[in-house]
Amino acid sequence: MHSISYDIFFVMMGYLIFSMIFILMYFIEKKEYLMLWGLSWFSFAVVISIRILNKAGLMELNIPFFSMTLTFLSTWLLLLGSMMFIRSSRIKKANIALGFTYAAIALMYLIFPNPQILIYFTFAISSVVFIYSGVILYIYAGKHTVGGKIAGVTLFIWGLHKADYPIVKNIEWLLPFGYQISTIFTMLTACGIILMHFEKSKQENSSRNNFFRNIAETSKDIVFFVDINPELTLQYISPSVEKITGYSMQEVMDNASLQNLIIIDFLTKELSGIKQHVKPYELMDVQEIVAKSGKKVLLKFSYTPYHAVDGSIDRVVGYAKDITEDVLDFETLMDRQDWYEALFQKSYNMQMLVKGSTGVIVDANKYLTEFLGYNIADFRTMKLEEIFASQQELNSLWQSTDKVTAPDRYVIKDISGSIKNVLISTSSIEFSSEKYLYLNFTDLSSEIYFEKELNNITTLHSAILESMNEGVAGLDKTGKIFFMNSFAMKLLGYEYDEIVGKDHHNTIHYKNHEGELSREDCPITLAVENEGKLDSHRDSFVKKSGEIVPVEISLGQLSYFNDEKKCIIIFRDITDELENESRMIQQISENKVLLQEVHHRVKNNLQIISSLLSLQTSYMAPDIEKDPMQDSIARIKSMALIHELLYQTNGLSSLSLKHYLDKLVFDLYSMMAISDDVNIKTDIEDIAISLDYAVPCGLIVTELFTNALKHAFKDKPEKKEIEIGFRSDDETSKLWVKDSGVGMKETNTSGKETFGVTVIKSLVKQLGGNITYENQNGLLVNIVFDKIKLKA
Repeated sequence: MHSISYDIFFVMMGYLIFSMIFILMYFIEKKEYLMLWGLSWFSFAVVISIRILNKAGLMELNIPFFSMTLTFLSTWLLLLGSMMFIRSSRIKKANIALGFTYAAIALMYLIFPNPQILIYFTFAISSVVFIYSGVILYIYAGKHTVGGKIAGVTLFIWGLHKADYPIVKNIEWLLPFGYQISTIFTMLTACGIILMHFEKSKQENSSRNNFFRNIAETSKDIVFFVDINPELTLQYISPSVEKITGYSMQEVMDNASLQNLIIIDFLTKELSGIKQHVKPYELMDVQEIVAKSGKKVLLKFSYTPYHAVDGSIDRVVGYAKDITEDVLDFETLMDRQDWYEALFQKSYNMQMLVKGSTGVIVDANKYLTEFLGYNIADFRTMKLEEIFASQQELNSLWQSTDKVTAPDRYVIKDISGSIKNVLISTSSIEFSSEKYLYLNFTDLSSEIYFEKELNNITTLHSAILESMNEGVAGLDKTGKIFFMNSFAMKLLGYEYDEIVGKDHHNTIHYKNHEGELSREDCPITLAVENEGKLDSHRDSFVKKSGEIVPVEISLGQLSYFNDEKKCIIIFRDITDELENESRMIQQISENKVLLQEVHHRVKNNLQIISSLLSLQTSYMAPDIEKDPMQDSIARIKSMALIHELLYQTNGLSSLSLKHYLDKLVFDLYSMMAISDDVNIKTDIEDIAISLDYAVPCGLIVTELFTNALKHAFKDKPEKKEIEIGFRSDDETSKLWVKDSGVGMKETNTSGKETFGVTVIKSLVKQLGGNITYENQNGLLVNIVFDKIKLKA
């Protein structure tokens, strides 16, 4: 049977599905109107879900103001999304108008007891907004064709439908048709909006492409873009290619050889090493090509690779600039005195130009001529080899002329033949098909050089110290601070001028958590005065504010070139570390208390079980065998005793074997009470035993001891004696129980075993040991354990 709940449900699902679609599209495309439409549809879905819950009787919701608010909000968001889509300038006014309208509705709701009039009013406003949204989207659809027209028409009709909803909802036979119409309008409107959005995006992309082409076609440079996959394919090249190369745009696009010459060959070489990069970046390089006229043209390329979803390069967009006229040959450069003077002669570095084919010195600046004592005329008649002291070093320099080299040490001669130690860096330069070697000299004896090197070292050391996440302070032999890094100053609250030059003890180390600290007791002062060192230890420093901060410090000595001793203190704040330690100690203490309580409760529970079994035994008929029950009680007592001893000790994880077995035997003898003339002897080594071994050892002794009490002295009333022992050496541990009774009639136990014998064998196997039985004026049971497995 058809139910209106199904109609309402389908309307709600339509709203919800399209809401998620709009929101997902927003996160992909970052268009705000998509989010507004998504929230509008979501608000509709919430209103409908409330109706479903009320209709199905799952929840009694009588909140008309909430439903009215959601209806108004969804209408508001729909209008804002539509106006933002068409880039309307009236969005602010619409917000103000709708805001005042909602405030008026809310105020009237508080005044009038009957909300039906306000609900009709809200739907009337919603109807007007829908109709207005439909009209503006339909008008805007003149630019965006089908989607906008579908959305505009459906919103217009939907608005008319909303106007009659307060009347239709009271006519039961019309209500299902109203919801079915809403479902249809939801689908048509959402589909129309989505189609309208994609049509708009397509036209925007087309506009951007046209804008790009307009810029490219007016550019003086060659603008291009190339698709990379599946192979390099030139998709566009600007008309300026004809002015630069002589080939028309159409000639290049129709001729693969020309494409390779101008663009593709260069990109193939450049992209071969960067195809796996993910981030867009720009690269620049120069390519020489031959124009249609036969003239050589130099193109400087600048391009940006764009990447596909998988990270591979998908497209390259760039331009090529003609720099032929910007490159001057050497003779032209020499004629341009302003360039030449600026770049060569007026440089403060010592420089030289040497012709690569002959080794003749072409030119040298005045600083090099002064350094070696030659004039420029002399230099231009000399070869480079004439100033080198070693032919081998000269050969080494010539081997590096094809690349730019880092400075290297060489020995050269001045005009008087005196030796000069220099650093020379080289680079190769080509002018008018002739190679030249550019040399830059640095005098290793120069004070300027050493000052520069010292500054470099100082800068490096400062960078290292400032990057440390520990405090570093330097003390001179009097204990004054001559250096402190930024981390230390930040920790202690000082500025550099406030701390440097101050006595360390009077400034940062005059007290600790115990109170004032005298200079005589200050470990740092003692180390400075005795030129000693301090190993890493915990101490306290005092901040500028007077707050004491716990630190871990170490101190070492430095020897300067004049044997002056200075100290370096390295320290770090351990406040968090101490707090963590305190929390760990507290946690361990709490765990210890909890574990003691666990052992205590386990012992009490075992005692209760033992007492219940004892009580049960007293109610057993006289003709029923009570030994099995007594044996079980004895076993339980042996385990209860372990937990009793554990919660009484500090360790909680191990106990004294001697104390345990002595008390166990005593308690078992008192419990069995077979006779009082049995002499009990113990020879037990006092070692610590863990819980894993205490339980099986106690059960073994319980079984053997109770068995001896019950059976060993039945036919031997005189000299009753039982001995329990445990000893260990470097390789084995041995547990034994010996009695002076009648012994075993048969030491072979291969027949049917009693329960007690089975328990003993199982426990011995658990401990990894071996058991033997011997008749020696009674029964001796030995249990030997390989290695000392019982020690905790």
